[in-house]
Amino acid sequence: MKPRTRIRSVSKLQSRRLRLYAVIRQTYLLEHAICEACPHINPITKPANSRWATEIHHTRGKLGELLFATKYFKAVCFHLPSLHSRPSNAGAGTWIALRKRPVQFNAERFMRARMFKPQFAPLVKSGVKRQTIRPFPKRMPKVGDKESWRQWSGLPYRSPQVELARVELTRIKTISLVRPAQNGSIPIAYYEHQSLSDAELLELCKRDGFSSTEEMFVWFEKTHGLPFTGILIQGKGRMTHEQIHPI
Repeated sequence: MKPRTRIRSVSKLQSRRLRLYAVIRQTYLLEHAICEACPHINPITKPANSRWATEIHHTRGKLGELLFATKYFKAVCFHLPSLHSRPSNAGAGTWIALRKRPVQFNAERFMRARMFKPQFAPLVKSGVKRQTIRPFPKRMPKVGDKESWRQWSGLPYRSPQVELARVELTRIKTISLVRPAQNGSIPIAYYEHQSLSDAELLELCKRDGFSSTEEMFVWFEKTHGLPFTGILIQGKGRMTHEQIHPI
């Protein structure tokens, strides 16, 4: 059988253009370190409050040679996400309108969504469950991050998401769940590489939404397999708007 040829995600011509653009972009950001869209902040009198530029806004778009036209570049900070998310914003008129007033950054629009299975949804919604054990992610969460804990209203990825609670992360630790063969069927949990006692393990299981240690280990063995190593996420949450003001 003839081997399949993988289709290039980016053409050779575009690859050369992007390599050249990366050099031009980095040079421009070095020369324009302060955000050009924050005129209400004076980097000379208040250097501690200045916002560093991290992105390039193309006021005329990126088509053709406009990708390299530095005279249409604007260095902006991460507080201007809406400027990059809508192509219609790429214009001098919109840029002037943005400079006339400070731009408010709405962090809640960019919360990380964490999905939960239907069996845990009532516990999360009622506030009983503010803990979850997950495999190691590609991007590790941090203490202080705000997340939206949700569930699917129907089939996963084929139905709308329902928000259960908004949580601020307070603790993130490593955890391991094993069932050693030499000890029979007695499960063992390691929290930050330290073994938990039977009482501590039972408390951990109840906080995670299980009634017993055996129930939790059977669920993890079926879902992720044992031994399991991941992260323990704990947080403090508040009710959603729909829970505070029911329709």
